[in-house]
Amino acid sequence: MKKLFLSAATMLLFIVGASPAFAGDCTARTQVDWHATISSAVYLRDDCPEGAALGVIPAGEVVQILEVDKYNEFYLIKTSVGTGFVFESFLKDIVQSPLPGSEPTTFPNSIFIDLNPNHQYYDEIADVKEKGIVSGTPEGKILADNPVNRAELAKILVEATTEDTEIEGAKLSAGVYSDIQLGAWYTPYLEIARIKNIMTGDGNGTGITTVRPADNANGAEVAKMIVESFEIQVDSKAGVKWYEPYMAALTAINAMPYNNPDHVVTRGEMMFMVSKVLTQ
Repeated sequence: MKKLFLSAATMLLFIVGASPAFAGDCTARTQVDWHATISSAVYLRDDCPEGAALGVIPAGEVVQILEVDKYNEFYLIKTSVGTGFVFESFLKDIVQSPLPGSEPTTFPNSIFIDLNPNHQYYDEIADVKEKGIVSGTPEGKILADNPVNRAELAKILVEATTEDTEIEGAKLSAGVYSDIQLGAWYTPYLEIARIKNIMTGDGNGTGITTVRPADNANGAEVAKMIVESFEIQVDSKAGVKWYEPYMAALTAINAMPYNNPDHVVTRGEMMFMVSKVLTQ
């Protein structure tokens, strides 16, 4: 019988490429401000649980934890490679406190404490803040590089297109969606988004309708919702896929920062798009 010999490089690829079984819930994540150490070299992923690889994080690197899933199995982390997801099994020495010496993250002359004035979308984020569309977290952060979820998407679009008095009077009735918490901060925005046909939920033929407020918003649905929110004219023949006319309409006004319909849109990209549309 021949013996199989693996080089160190091949062994490393096996290690970083392996994915443990995942039983968590990527749609239900909590924002945190923790830190930990990478226990062994691992791919950083752009989506949860198994997105495309952004690069390899070396063993021993200390990283900042930004979000954790419902079962503490999958983490959104900030690393030298970028910001993305890893399984909990690749982290050690998890400490539920800010990274020493890194907080508060402050940038001189910045509108948010975590937003570098050199950020590629700084001007557009400043624009939507000045217009009262976004205000950031109570701590003064904007989390521009975090994925935007559907509840946040509804809020930004409604704030950009609706009078405050209408938002204050909006109330989502029980029984409209099966996967929301009545009284949650996002329900007035979901109600207005539903009335305006911006975000109407996912019927499955059984009478059960979900709206997936905690799901990340992808490029195709963001483009469609922005176009419909601002009543932008589209050329229905601009492509064969349902989303192509919406993406083409935004590209025409320089408001499209990506070209992949499956792209996980960040909060900064979303604000860039809204700002660009509002300048037209």
